[in-house]
Amino acid sequence: MKPFLLIIFAALLASGSVPASADEPPAHVITPPESTAPAERPLRVGLVLSGGGARGFAHIGVLKVLEEAGVKVSVITATSMGSMVGGAYAEGYTPEEMANIVKNVNWTQMFAAKPNRADLNWRRKEDKEQGLSDTELGIGPKGFALPYGIVTTQELDLFLAKTNEPASMINDLAKLPIPFAAFATDLETGKAVELQKNISLSRAMRASMSIPGVYAPAEWQGKLLVDGGLVQNLPVDAARAMGADIIIAVNVGTPLSPRKDLGSIAGVMGQMLNILTEQNVQKSLKELRKEDILITPDLSKYTSGDFTKSAEIMKVGEDAARKIFDQLKKLGVPQKEFAAWNAKRHELIETDKPHQLADIRVDGLKTVNPKSVLAEIKIRPGDTVTTSQVEAADKKIWQDDDFLSVPYRFEPGPDGMEVLVFEPQEKTWGYSSFRFGGRVQTNFDDDNNFQFMLQHTLGWLNSWGGELRTEAQIGEKVSFSMQLYQPIGTASPFYLLPRIYANKESYDLYNGDNRSSSWQNKTAAASLELGYEIGRLGTISAGTGYFTLRNTRTVGNDKLPVPNQSSLGSFINLSLDRLDNVNFPTKGYKLDASGMHFYHDMGTSRSRDTFDASGTAVKTFGPWTVNASLKGGRSSLEGVFKLGGAFNLSGSGYGRYSGDRMQFGRLMVYRSLSSKLMQIGAPVWAGVSLEAGKVYNSSGSQNSGWKQAYGLFLGADTWIGPIYLVVGKTSGGSKAIYFAWGHIQ
Repeated sequence: MKPFLLIIFAALLASGSVPASADEPPAHVITPPESTAPAERPLRVGLVLSGGGARGFAHIGVLKVLEEAGVKVSVITATSMGSMVGGAYAEGYTPEEMANIVKNVNWTQMFAAKPNRADLNWRRKEDKEQGLSDTELGIGPKGFALPYGIVTTQELDLFLAKTNEPASMINDLAKLPIPFAAFATDLETGKAVELQKNISLSRAMRASMSIPGVYAPAEWQGKLLVDGGLVQNLPVDAARAMGADIIIAVNVGTPLSPRKDLGSIAGVMGQMLNILTEQNVQKSLKELRKEDILITPDLSKYTSGDFTKSAEIMKVGEDAARKIFDQLKKLGVPQKEFAAWNAKRHELIETDKPHQLADIRVDGLKTVNPKSVLAEIKIRPGDTVTTSQVEAADKKIWQDDDFLSVPYRFEPGPDGMEVLVFEPQEKTWGYSSFRFGGRVQTNFDDDNNFQFMLQHTLGWLNSWGGELRTEAQIGEKVSFSMQLYQPIGTASPFYLLPRIYANKESYDLYNGDNRSSSWQNKTAAASLELGYEIGRLGTISAGTGYFTLRNTRTVGNDKLPVPNQSSLGSFINLSLDRLDNVNFPTKGYKLDASGMHFYHDMGTSRSRDTFDASGTAVKTFGPWTVNASLKGGRSSLEGVFKLGGAFNLSGSGYGRYSGDRMQFGRLMVYRSLSSKLMQIGAPVWAGVSLEAGKVYNSSGSQNSGWKQAYGLFLGADTWIGPIYLVVGKTSGGSKAIYFAWGHIQ
């Protein structure tokens, strides 16, 4: 699912998916008395921060005013986004530091469901090129299983680990510069869980904001924990229990929506969850005493998904607190005393030094070999590392796509050194899974074709990471294949790949513009190849196998001298791929080349040597992206290469031109319209495609010469795959309007 949709979906639980109603209550204050604490000790102020998604950025603005008023906060309790802000303040961050961190976050990356495509290994890049869904359907002893959430927590885990690094050695949050407690919901019992003892600050924050259905639940002490806003969104009583004499509560949750905003599934779901949250908030509000202060910033213009509006939301929080500055000032201390207290609170943050590693450990794995995880990274015991180096190693582990996320932490080691601990989260649905994919293209008339694929993967068959993959396709091409990817050693770049496959594909021959006959190519093979992975760049392999080619006529009277033929053969393959996106790339390049030698004459062309190659280079200049590609090849069978359809001689029918020889070039120029069409909820592109190519048979038939074409298109990279609307024209007069879903090569 794409980032903008994810943010909206996250808003469903993080206290609302639509803007609050215009009559949302303004900041409310009950003026505190001159003193409520016993005379023998200073007044203890408890700060309570609610959840509310992006609306929680208002807490930072409130903290800014509290510091100006000289308010020394003694304890903090918080939930969800409130736990992130409150925990950071308890750790020692200033409001200004928090504001800078928030403003510099790449929220698109934070909500990314998968690693950047360019950083995936070659097998996962192939999956995307085939149009397979990112969603896996696991199958095991208990039947089918889907992921717990639609968004991986990897980027969130890294963000929390980096931000909370100063407190990484503290596992009792009462020992932070300001005693702190976060709240989550036990998914089994439905009860509130206080997170303070025997837990790190990062893990407490992560659990408190585990939005059900979006993020996977967090596991802690045998419990499955989700967002605390469900049962304890404003933990007033907890602050009192931690010793607070007076409470400053900041409520940024979304109130219930009016009927006019309940006309969609999202609206109804959001209202249902808001009801749960609002009920427990109302209970907490009744726990406030006459001397307590309640601040409710007017966030009626903002949803809990407005992460890109952090500066505006912080200003709203600041304005709400500033309206009651005189009341807050009564809780303050002299400026000199506050400055000394604040400097002491900030000491932990100012400690920023590299980590000298005594050891590196991988915890919690049941299926994946921990040695393969350690072999992926370049960090070794004895090294002195920075946080950036650890993050880079962590991301490399995650990019193998074996884990949901890869949290890390530091533990105390001998002689003042530290132990780096990775805690990869294995896939909850296991390593036996199905994935689905396909494509559809139609001209809304007589040219309609489709392709659907089902893939099953059985991963980690052995400690070296063996993976058995079975694929079946129906549609224009019918095929079945099975292959075993077997690394030769733990995290070895060398691998063996035995494979069997059989496929059947149709093509047409034409007399002028009239179809004269239809044919089928049937191929089958059993092969073995030895390959080498070139890091994240790609792979090169060579192998040998036994191949069978067959060509049969299904409609018409054309005759071709094509006997059934079989032969041993040898081949070599090269794939280099650094495209950032397979559907609408903005940078990178891709090169695929393969060559085959048969030991006997094969197919209609009697060719012993065949090849095909393609290359793409993409670069962006300002708002415009230029995408240039070339492809060509020679085959033993007629009809293997096809041109026609969207972006492949646009304007012609799909597969209108076919043969055993092909040359083709395409130049695309496009730009993103997403900033202008944010309401669509997916990246939207518009552009033009210029194409030229020819495809023909070496026998001399079906040689229509070079054709030129152009196409104008709109496209969207949606969570169900890319969709296109293309208007095209090919030289010679043919033109068409296409709708397409799925990757177009």
